[in-house]
Formats: sequence, structure tokens, C-alpha cells
Amino acid sequence: MDGFQVMPLAERRRGGHRDHTVTGNLNVIDSQHVKAFKDGAIICNSGHFNDEINIPSIEEQSLGKRRVRDFVDEYQMPGGRRIYLLGEGRLINLAAAEGHPAAVMDMSFANQRSGLSNIVKQGKALKNEVLQRPRGHRPRDRAPEA
Repeated sequence: MDGFQVMPLAERRRGGHRDHTVTGNLNVIDSQHVKAFKDGAIICNSGHFNDEINIPSIEEQSLGKRRVRDFVDEYQMPGGRRIYLLGEGRLINLAAAEGHPAAVMDMSFANQRSGLSNIVKQGKALKNEVLQRPRGHRPRDRAPEA
């Protein structure tokens, strides 16, 4: 929604600067992707546990690791490249959230529910593209408070 191009990692000619996984699959970012990342690449996960990014592969390829700030680890790679892993590969919206994790989860689930409600209501009228959730959209399926 902010103008970033979304595509499978395998389709990219050279690794990008920001890669964010949200699939729930195992090793979405794997050894071959790590080798292709540009210097300064930032990777994180919001999909499921910390299995989407093959962290052992990063550690095997790296020459060293240091914590550069809370929730940011810098891996020194061959050739002077650096890769930054956010939130130790855990769900970044929870691992690095400020505030109470339960409140963060509640907001995340509320936004997902709101988006799904819009999909159900709009159905086939929606374009086959990345869509922004309508502002102020709230589910109206509950009875008003008395």
C-alpha cells in the first residue's frame, strides 16, 4: 500500500533491501536468498513463529553477529555485506511491540477481522490487487449498546 513491489523472492534478480515474510511457511527466506541480499538488507517476519526465516542458515554464512539496538541483530557477511534481522525472526508485530502484547494482538486481530468483513461485503466487486482497508470501516454486525 506504500508503493512497495510485492513478489516471490525467487523472481527477484538480486535480493532487496527489505524483505518481510507473512506466509506461515517454513524457510521462506532460505540460504540462496541470504546469499543474494544486498548490503544493508533488513528482514523480518510476521507470519508464524520464527521458522519463516532460516536463521541457522544466516548464522552459518555469517562471519559474526552483534546486537545494534533492541530487536535488531546485524550479521556480518562475506564481502563486507551486512544483513539486519528484526525481532530475532519472531513475529515482529508482537516481538518488538511497545505496550502489552495482548493489546497488540487484539488490535492485529481487530484489523484482520475488519479487512475480512470488507472482503465478505464487497466480494467480487474488489479488484485483484493489493487493497487498502477502508478507513473508519467497522463491523456492524453487533447490536447497539442499550
